[in-house]
Amino acid sequence: MRSSDTQAKYIELTSDNFLTTLQYRWKLLTTDDLRHIGDFRFDAFLYVKRAAQPEQFHRATARRIADARVQRIAYETANAVQFGAITSHHLDVVHARRPESTPFEVPEDNTTAQAMELDRQREALQQQEANEQAIPDTAIVSIRVNGLWMPLEVDILSLRRALRLTDHDLFSRGIYHEFTPTQPTNGMMNDEDHADDEPMS
Repeated sequence: MRSSDTQAKYIELTSDNFLTTLQYRWKLLTTDDLRHIGDFRFDAFLYVKRAAQPEQFHRATARRIADARVQRIAYETANAVQFGAITSHHLDVVHARRPESTPFEVPEDNTTAQAMELDRQREALQQQEANEQAIPDTAIVSIRVNGLWMPLEVDILSLRRALRLTDHDLFSRGIYHEFTPTQPTNGMMNDEDHADDEPMS
């Protein structure tokens, strides 16, 4: 073939037809072709099919975030789960940037795991604040006036400070509240270091 030949004269070579096509083409060689066999060559062209372009990511616009929020809520309802505020916002933004046909899913990456951990800590702080607010601000103490005991309502915080105590409850909160001392595992040992000391009278 010549470079000026039309595309109709070209055929597609496969592993099934390569040998038969080569043999057929060899039989078409003329005597003059064989005389110049040193210049003889087969021209083969490789055509690469363009791969399908992946769907592009989008900007997380307000409309797309709102659509992603609807899909997240549907996911929470279908799977009986509820994400915290930080995780919910993160998932809405992530899904808003994804292609249209992408189903909603929770990414298994470090950022999502960190968002869930922040929500857990945030919930723990809110629970702690709620417990603190549940503690009464005042208490009834008894004082003796003119020989008579009288109940008197006092502010707990001011009373603690007047007595130079901590602002928190020593029996239910504080750094020592959850402390569990380690119990000794070995039995009693003989005090050999002081065996020669004189006994105390």
